[in-house]
Amino acid sequence: MLYSMKLNSALRRSYFLSCSQHSRRHVGEWNNYIRDCLHRARALFRCLFRSTKPGPVVPDIALPQSSSTHERPLLKKLLSQWVRNSQAALLRKERARQFFGGAIKVAPTLALCGVCLAKEPSLVTTDDKLESVCQDIRHLLGSFPKEKSQGRWHQKKKQVKLEDLDIGKSLGKGCNAVVYAARWKGNKADDTDADSVCKKKWDLAVKVMFNYDAQSNAAAIWHCMKRECVPTRINLLSSEGKILLPPHPNIVHMLVAFADRMCLLPEARQLYPNALPTRLHEHGYGHNMTLFLVMKRYDCTLREFLRRQTAAEGRVALSLLCQILEGVLHLNKHGIAHRDLKTDNLLLDLSAGSSSPRLVIADFGCCLAENPFGLKMPYFSAEMCRDGNPALMAPEVSSAVPGMFSVLDYSRADLWAAATLVYELYGAENPFYEGRLDSRSYRETDLPPLPTSAPPVVRTLVADMLRRDPSKRPSLGLAATVCQLLLHAPLWLLAGPCDSRRVLEWLCTMAATSIWESDGRIRHALLSRVELGTVREALRYIRACTEEVVADGED
Repeated sequence: MLYSMKLNSALRRSYFLSCSQHSRRHVGEWNNYIRDCLHRARALFRCLFRSTKPGPVVPDIALPQSSSTHERPLLKKLLSQWVRNSQAALLRKERARQFFGGAIKVAPTLALCGVCLAKEPSLVTTDDKLESVCQDIRHLLGSFPKEKSQGRWHQKKKQVKLEDLDIGKSLGKGCNAVVYAARWKGNKADDTDADSVCKKKWDLAVKVMFNYDAQSNAAAIWHCMKRECVPTRINLLSSEGKILLPPHPNIVHMLVAFADRMCLLPEARQLYPNALPTRLHEHGYGHNMTLFLVMKRYDCTLREFLRRQTAAEGRVALSLLCQILEGVLHLNKHGIAHRDLKTDNLLLDLSAGSSSPRLVIADFGCCLAENPFGLKMPYFSAEMCRDGNPALMAPEVSSAVPGMFSVLDYSRADLWAAATLVYELYGAENPFYEGRLDSRSYRETDLPPLPTSAPPVVRTLVADMLRRDPSKRPSLGLAATVCQLLLHAPLWLLAGPCDSRRVLEWLCTMAATSIWESDGRIRHALLSRVELGTVREALRYIRACTEEVVADGED
């Protein structure tokens, strides 16, 4: 009996031992198989995404062999089939690298791809998704380089002085400043011509402020005249070097602002003797240091341009109005009100010809900026200064009554002032000059009609912009977009149904065609801020104005 029990225990122990050995053998074979698959997958991805020139088909000997007796011929065949670099695969990868690596060269193609996406109803079905196409257009336009700085001056210099500039003749003088032609020293050209101060050689202008009040140090000058520095790209007066206004094609290109000692510049004793310090003129009242603003030199002011040809041509006048509104819209978005819009403060670059003038807004001495209340200002007392041109002061500002809870609202004041300038663009007299109309008391029915050379939509738009109630005026974005559409939109878009996909098709096509055009700055201003809702609203406004004109004609 004892012998049988021992035999039974030995048989049971040998059985369990053989089972465990068999199990370990199978586990080892499976581990070897998994390791084999991982090696093959690693070789596959190395061949697909290798950075060097690919070689021939990877042979089976390059893969580690499994010691298992259980082969997987199907999986091995599939892996061996894909672990290769065919000529077609190489061409596909090379074209993909060129396409995505050189995105700048294929930007028009990418823009036109947006048209295909916008046309596919299964991909784009809601207005929110359609608006994302406009966001891509804005991002595309924002990725292109901005206007380059003038001259050979580099921003690496920590300080700029007046002695770094050659000063030319006087270009103009106002109540608070004088402007000279200038250039950086070392940027001299051949001065043998009779006109040695031509714009090609003297490509800069220096605005010299008259300092009667501020002490002769940079901090005091900055505190007194910081509004003049709003559009500057580099501010050397403030310790923070803060940029108040980002660059824009319709804002003056001001390179740098700095303070320095006042010196005797050309014709200084004849033009502004009282602004000179006593060390330079015995009857002068100015201080020893003042503010100098270096900016791009422009050809003329809008007033001089209109004086030469009485009135701008129809499309040129519309282009100038569009650029004024784009510049004011840029100021408004950054919480700045100019408050002194007039033809003397609008400069023109005629390098592309008088038929394509480029307009910028200048002279920010009266602007409202860095206000804690935004574009509104408390008006407690009549002694508070309401800066700007009194003749072109918006009615909500000029007729405001001071009080404990009174507020001056400048959110649409510049829009109203820009509307008054449209009369001058089309050759008529400004109705608010020389006492013809007073912004405090005029009635909307007293406004004279615009000349017939103005399009009917522009006449309606100007009438709406000159409404006394600012809440009844169109927004700056709507007014600027209406002018952009009148300039650039095709007839099928203006006259056809206001369909979002048609609008996006036109926007994407315009983005693709205007990227490389040198004279496309007006369209760039629209595309860099484009919103589908605003464009559709502008189209409905134009269509309503057109239908109203047609109805009046039938009556």
